[in-house]
Amino acid sequence: DHITITGPLEYSISISPELQKYYDVDPNDQKSLTKAALRMKGRISAKLRGDTLFIDITTNADDRDLAYQICKYTSMGFTNYVRQISRSRSTGGVGTLEIAKKTAQNELIRARNELIAFRGSHEVKYLDEQKPKLEQKISDDAAQLKILLAEKRKLEKDLSDILKYDFLQEKAGEFHDVDQVDERLEGLILIPSVAKDEEFIKSNAQFKASKTMVRDLQSELKKLHPEMIAADLKVNSSRQILIETIAEIPKRLQAKITQLGDQTEEIAHTITEQTETLDKWEEIYGEYTVLKYNEEIALATVESVQERVKEIELSTEAEGTNIYIAEQASEPSTIEPNKNQKILMGFLAGLGLSYGFLYLLNMMDKSIKSVEQAEQVLQLPVLAAVPVSEPDGQQASSRLIMINSPNSTCSEAFRSLRVNIESMARKKSNKVVLFTSSMPSEGKTFTSINYAASLAQQGHRTLLIDMDLRKPAVGPEFKLKGGEYVGVTDLLQSKEQLDKFPDLAIYEATEKFFVLHGGPHIDNPAEHLSGYSIEKIVEKAREHFDRVVIDSAPLGPVGDTLAVARLADMLCLVVRSAKTTSKVILRIIDTLHRHGHTPAGIVLNFLQQKTGKGSYYYYYSSDKDKAYSKSGYQRKQEPQKPDAEVAVKTEENPKKN
Repeated sequence: DHITITGPLEYSISISPELQKYYDVDPNDQKSLTKAALRMKGRISAKLRGDTLFIDITTNADDRDLAYQICKYTSMGFTNYVRQISRSRSTGGVGTLEIAKKTAQNELIRARNELIAFRGSHEVKYLDEQKPKLEQKISDDAAQLKILLAEKRKLEKDLSDILKYDFLQEKAGEFHDVDQVDERLEGLILIPSVAKDEEFIKSNAQFKASKTMVRDLQSELKKLHPEMIAADLKVNSSRQILIETIAEIPKRLQAKITQLGDQTEEIAHTITEQTETLDKWEEIYGEYTVLKYNEEIALATVESVQERVKEIELSTEAEGTNIYIAEQASEPSTIEPNKNQKILMGFLAGLGLSYGFLYLLNMMDKSIKSVEQAEQVLQLPVLAAVPVSEPDGQQASSRLIMINSPNSTCSEAFRSLRVNIESMARKKSNKVVLFTSSMPSEGKTFTSINYAASLAQQGHRTLLIDMDLRKPAVGPEFKLKGGEYVGVTDLLQSKEQLDKFPDLAIYEATEKFFVLHGGPHIDNPAEHLSGYSIEKIVEKAREHFDRVVIDSAPLGPVGDTLAVARLADMLCLVVRSAKTTSKVILRIIDTLHRHGHTPAGIVLNFLQQKTGKGSYYYYYSSDKDKAYSKSGYQRKQEPQKPDAEVAVKTEENPKKN
């Protein structure tokens, strides 16, 4: 009902007469009252109403009248409880603040005494005026010192440049080449200290005038004419005077440099003394500032405590708090829970969330997962849908499915690919077929090898060329070692081998199935693939083989395939199911169109197989005893040492070239 506070740790509980009939309690027994209060606590909930200051109190009980009474008297008891708490805290708070006020006043007195004592021992009042003036004087002296040092460096450089001219100590009659001397004099004029010297300006003007007179007389008089001789003597005399004048300049420069050195040393010493004085002033001013700040803090603390005491005294005189009951408890009503409805709503909500989550996952997954989706999104025919290479339900030990497992579902997919490409030959040649993909690891090498093997099994003399020179994969698949069989890079780097191609050591995987692997690594494969040699390889392959299959690099990372695609009759794009996104494939198809290439179709690779009659491969997977040649065309064996039995068999079954 309500709690009455009588002290920090003492309280009493009372219950209203209206609630006594619902609880078997003794109003005079505190234990009985506490037990009843705990029972009521579990039925009461309170929360703020939105962003307002209203508190909504809700009670849930089996009896409507009991819920009404609990809600009514709980609100009344809560308001009384808060008012008593407010009054008690206000009374206790004033005493605490009075102690704090006295402490703050003592601290203020101490801070003021320290400040007065510091002012008496230091002339602090003059610091505010003298300190800025001293700082400005230091700044001005530093600027003047910088100017003098710069002027001194210029004079020292000019002195060094003048002393480089050693001819200044010679006489005019001792010069062997006056033209060379005049040229050096012109160089001396470029030195600033020489050009600004007044004596030099006068001597140089006389020298220039005498030379001008000689040039004027040369057009009228001969060299041995008396006037001409006199003019030459005047030029030599003025030259010697000019040289002697310039020779005196270093002495004057040295004297000026010495004078500037004395001035800079004196100014630097003055700046040092002024800086030391300023540091002492800064230290004094810092101590003064700290003491003044302590006084201000102490004064602000005293004023704050006094203001707080006034506020508490005013609030204590008032009611204590402005909390009140805004709305009385509403009339009681019965709420009966419907368990079946809750279960059904929970089931439907879970089902809806699960469906929404699955729909969101499906919307986020943009990869190609089926034949119908590939043809609808990419607007290209699917030439073959190659399932995951697990013949007879076992993991494949090799990717040479057409050779090692000719009766598997995967092999049937490559036969379908061969039939579809052959049927397209009515409109377009299919002698040279190129396989590529948008990104690595989509199975283009796997597709190229098995498609070429299917052509060989049909009787076509087929050549598989690995033109992915950055990361060749055909050679490692057949376990070919470098140097044993010729590769593409060998032909690109050797004109002699290119001229002999295909009459070279080309690996023969099975009967009529030949492999031209990538060969050793070379630099700049893109430049080699766009050159004449690669055209020559494809041209000779057309002449000597029935079919040519090219395994090229992926289009996404590099552009090597764009240089090779022009040599092929047909280009097929390999797409990995449930991995490659439609956005990436459409961008690659658009790139091919912009370069004048149109893919003949799509090979949907690594398609997950389904069971049942609705499966894409149900017809093939249900017929395990289908009779092709028992093991297809077997991998060509390495030659063995001749013996009697082998010789008889060779005679009976001669090998065809």
